[in-house]
Amino acid sequence: SFPSNTRGRPRHQFTLLEKISIHRFHRVGYSGGPKFFRENVKDKYKSGLRRINWTLAQREMNLHLKRRSKELDRISKAAGKNWKKLLYS
Repeated sequence: SFPSNTRGRPRHQFTLLEKISIHRFHRVGYSGGPKFFRENVKDKYKSGLRRINWTLAQREMNLHLKRRSKELDRISKAAGKNWKKLLYS
């Protein structure tokens, strides 16, 4: 029932939480390749991991992380204190 000019199915949009876990998997060396999928279980989460464009996911996570660290730097400058002291004291 898709229009004839669409190729494949619409991409599943990942939540930010999923993207964070993708980023963490990627940082510790999982590429989403065969070694990660040894269990051949019909697990929706793992089958979703297979379809990830890892480069884009990592790029997006880096953007979020950079934005957050800039925000924390601004907090530090405005208060004249380290943001960790402000948030965790």
